[in-house]
Amino acid sequence: MELSRKSLKNGRLYSNNQFLKEETYENTKRNHQKNAVTAGVLIALYFVTYLVIGAISMPVPVFIFLLMPMLVALLAAPTYHMLLAKTKSATAIVIAAILPSILLVATGHIPIAPLVAVPAGIIAMFIAKGGNYTDFKKNTISHMFFSLNLFGGFLPIWVMREAFFESVIKGGLDQSFL
Repeated sequence: MELSRKSLKNGRLYSNNQFLKEETYENTKRNHQKNAVTAGVLIALYFVTYLVIGAISMPVPVFIFLLMPMLVALLAAPTYHMLLAKTKSATAIVIAAILPSILLVATGHIPIAPLVAVPAGIIAMFIAKGGNYTDFKKNTISHMFFSLNLFGGFLPIWVMREAFFESVIKGGLDQSFL
């Protein structure tokens, strides 16, 4: 009877509980690795969407340029919802929210973008987590807050207009663009 409660694996004798704990640990480890890769791919896809729309809207008249956050939010919505459905990860939401603001600061923009992106990502994370990443209504509201991360790069244009334009002219932007 004692032997029936034991299992042999890799030449070692395990009790059923030990065997199940080890199998669960291995499955969890594999799932975390799979989720990390999936999150990385989807965050990269979101980032590419952000860059492509940004590159297309930059040389267009100011009105279209100012619509860029809304265009990114609209066109990246399926990617965001897929990120929630596939990974169910709070970390992925925050990373995806902060990444564009890091790009803006790295390319010489006024470093106010992370001050908007971090709270937007955290609020989006809590809302999505509240719906266990499966409630479509909460995920949609989460996406609305998540999309606010893009306004960090545009906030200086509206709030700190003089300082912003002075900064971009010093940074090499042609006066004719303004």
